[in-house]
Amino acid sequence: MTRGGWKILIWIVAIARALFPFIIFKFPFLAIFLNLFLDAPDGFISYKSGWKWKRYHVYDKIADWWWYLFIVFYSSSLPIFPIILTLFVIRSIGQFYSAYTKNEKMLLYTPNIMEYYFVFYLISTKLAGLTVEMLSPFNLILLLVAVIVSISQEYRIHVKKSYFANSVFGLSINWEDNESTDETGILL
Repeated sequence: MTRGGWKILIWIVAIARALFPFIIFKFPFLAIFLNLFLDAPDGFISYKSGWKWKRYHVYDKIADWWWYLFIVFYSSSLPIFPIILTLFVIRSIGQFYSAYTKNEKMLLYTPNIMEYYFVFYLISTKLAGLTVEMLSPFNLILLLVAVIVSISQEYRIHVKKSYFANSVFGLSINWEDNESTDETGILL
C-alpha cells in the first residue's frame, strides 16, 4: 500500500475510534472489542503513513482519553464508580502530561489500570454472573490484577519500546525512520 493509502486508513481508524465508544451503553463488550481492535494496529498504520512518533503519541493519547470518558460515563451507575473515577483522574493526569511534554515514560507512573479493571469487572459481573462488592476481596483481586497487567504493558510499550505489531505480527516499526520525513505537523 502507498503512503497515501496508509494516510487514508489512519483517518478511517481515527473516525472509527471517535464513533465506536458510543455503543458502550447498549453493547459494552462489542465497544471494548472494537476499541482494542482499532487501538492495536493504529501505531503501525500511523508509522506507515509517515507520522513521527510524537504526532502519533498525541493522537493516540487523545483517542484513548475519549474512550476512557465513555468508560467513566458507563460506570457512573456501577458500585465501582469511585474506583473508576479515581483511576480515570490519575490516568488523565499522565495522559495530558505525556501528550504535552511528549515524555511517554510518565505513563509508567500513571498506568492504564482503569480500562483493565473495567474489563475484568464486566467479565466478572456480566459474563460470569458474579456479584462484586466495592470492598470485597474479589474486587481487590480484580484491581490488583489490573495493576499488574497495566504496569507491565506500560513498561513494555513506553520503556522497552516493544510494540504489538512487531512482537505479534513480526512487522517492523522503527519510529526513527520517520523523523527525517517532511511532515506538516498537523495532527491528522
